[in-house]
This record gives sequence, structure tokens and C-alpha cells, in this order.
Amino acid sequence: MKQISKLEVPYIREGQQTMVGALVEVTAPIVDNKNKKRKQQGVVFVIDRSGSMHGRPLEIVKNTINEIIGKLDPTDYVSIISFDTRVEKHVPMIQLGHMGIQGIRQSVNEIEARGGTNIGLGYEEGLNEASKTPESVETRIIMLSDGHANNGVIEPSVFGKIATAAIDHLVKTSTIGIGQHYDEKILDRMAQGGSGNHFAAVDVEEAVTGLEDEIDGLLDRSLEEFQIEVFLPDVQGLEITPLGYTRNIEKTKRGILVTYGEMASNETRGYAFVLTIPKLEADKQIEISFKSKAKDARSGEKLRALSRQELAVVSKADYKSPARDENVAAEVVAYKLADIKKQAADAAAAGSLPLAREIIVRGQTEVDAIAKNLDKLSPRLKQKIIDERSELAQFIHYKEQEFSKRATESSYRSARSKTDPRRS
Repeated sequence: MKQISKLEVPYIREGQQTMVGALVEVTAPIVDNKNKKRKQQGVVFVIDRSGSMHGRPLEIVKNTINEIIGKLDPTDYVSIISFDTRVEKHVPMIQLGHMGIQGIRQSVNEIEARGGTNIGLGYEEGLNEASKTPESVETRIIMLSDGHANNGVIEPSVFGKIATAAIDHLVKTSTIGIGQHYDEKILDRMAQGGSGNHFAAVDVEEAVTGLEDEIDGLLDRSLEEFQIEVFLPDVQGLEITPLGYTRNIEKTKRGILVTYGEMASNETRGYAFVLTIPKLEADKQIEISFKSKAKDARSGEKLRALSRQELAVVSKADYKSPARDENVAAEVVAYKLADIKKQAADAAAAGSLPLAREIIVRGQTEVDAIAKNLDKLSPRLKQKIIDERSELAQFIHYKEQEFSKRATESSYRSARSKTDPRRS
């Protein structure tokens, strides 16, 4: 595991409260597939088979599941459930090798569309199946739905709480919305609470990309329990805040410990923070240490990486506006876009498309300011800013339903510094 850290500026002015961005960039180790066998994995596919899934949507989902099943090992656990206003268990939780790929594919092919949509019923059965794997096996529920919950539990916050509770039992939840009529609020809250991913397959064919990305991410995992601990000097009023998604933030005697989650093989990801620095006297030096901690997903080995940064406080007489590190500024803006997109998604969902577009234009202004210095950015951040500009431009042309769904997914990715799998 490799780590570098940077501050937005090298020094600040005395006697003035200041906000300074910080960037911790981490690269996960390359997974050794030849010599290190990955841990067993459980996967539960929970498929909406309501009447609106009839035809191409359901066929694409079934064909894709049948294809990606072949990526799993014989020792992995699989269960397949479908639901409308009732639930049907097509493959009870079983090791792939005990049933065989062909047997599972045959069961998947028998799923037919009918009835209404009771997401809660399907999710409850998915959790029940996930509980049947051995205690040491982590299981991922993948919920695929194209509709609004019109039976049973319908409140998004309830789904979020249920998904969060399941994490304690090594069960995480990812969601894929299909078409233009699914309930993005429910699926987003399930994925948020369940520490999984959320993907908007507004065009039905996109479901293939969403499913493949989900499975590839599970099988190519390099780091687990990834955390960054920040050590601050004992300065009254000095604070640091992480940006974007965090699983947990714990205050420590010397700073904070932030838990994020997982990283894939050879993945490089930036984690942004904002330092709030109180009024200080000149000639003071502030030292900030960043310590990344994780567990190797294959060997279980504990990995550590440490880097330090210093921030000087200069007198008013000597102060000149410092050159800004554009990489830090770009990462901070990229994370801020998560909130901007979420606000726009909510506005579109409420039927206020002009307001949604106005909010997106605000985001474009921030990105355009960063893009003026593209030549100063690292290849990773340069591509990220280019992709963000392109995606924000596309939002302007969407109607309410598609706008809300794509902006919700995009906000989800931005908060996690995750690239769009469609661009891979």
C-alpha cells in the first residue's frame, strides 16, 4: 500500500482563521491471483420480477447473471431470489460447486415476470438467505429493481436502517435500478446503509455494466477495513473534517480516525479533508500526520503507510498569497460535487427541473475554474475533472426522471471517489 499526502498551501497568514484543503492519495497493492487465493464470497441476487420487468429488462438481467456466475469459484456461496408481491427462492444458499453452474443457470432461466412490487419482501428474504453462509464469509446482496415499492415497507429510511444493521453480520447491500421508473430514494438508502454501490441502469442495457462492475469489484478486492488516522498538534480550535462518504468517524486524543471501507487491486483513490485553522501567531509550525491502515484482503496482513505535512504561519509583513496545489483543490471540488449533484437530484425528483439545472450550472462553474489548470494536475485527477465536466454537461439535457436517477448515482460515486464503470 502506497500513500502520499499534500496540503493545498505551504503557509498561512498570522492572526487569521483559515480553511486549508488536504489530500491523501492511496494506491492499493496489486492482487496476486496466482499465489494468493481469495477468501470465500457469498452473493445473493434479489431480482424484481414484477410485470414491468417483462421482456427485455428481465432477459438482460437473467443473461448477465448467467454469464457472471462463471466468474465465481466453486467454493463461493450463491442464492437467487425473485419477488413481486410474493417471493420465490430459485436457488437456496449453496456453494456453487455443489449445484454447478448449469443447474443455477437453468433456475435463473425459469424466472418469469408478473405481479406488483414488494421490495421489502424480497430484501427480507435476501437477508434471510445471506444469514445461511458460514459466519466468516462476507455476503453481498445485489438488489435489482425497476419499480416503486407499492406493497409492504415503502419508507426509504427504513430500508437504510435494515441495511446498516446487516453490516454487523458481514452482509453488505448493493443496488441496481433499471429503467426510468424505479425508486432511486429507496435503492440509494439501501446502498448507503449497506456500504455497497448504487448504479442507475436507466437504459436497460446498462444493467450489464452495473452487474459486471459489482462482481468484478468483489472478486478483485485488495484492501479491507481501510482507514485513515489523522494526528494533529495540540492547538486549540484546530480541526480537520473528511469530505465525501465515510463509514465512521471517531475522535481520538490527537485527531480523528476515519473508516472508509474497501479498495480494489491497484486502485488509486484520493481522500480529501478540510483543515480549520484558528488565528495563530507568526513563526508557528503545524505538523499534520496521515496514517493509512488496512487489511490485505487475501492474506489478512495488516498494512500501514505514514506521511507528514507541515504548514507554516508567517507574519503579515512577510505574507504573500501562496501558490495553490491544484491537485488538492481539484480533489476537494470533486468531493463537493457529490453534495451539488444530490441537491440537483432532489430538485428534479420534486419536479423542479429548472432549479436542478441551475444547481448543476453552479457545479460546472466550480469545475471550469479547476479545468483552467488541467496541465498542473496528475493524470488521475486530470481525467477525473474531464469526466466530471462531461457528465455535468449531459445532465442539462435530461428530463426530470432520468435527471434524478443519474444525478443520484453520480453523487454516490463522487462521494466515494469512484470512477464511472461505463467509462472503464
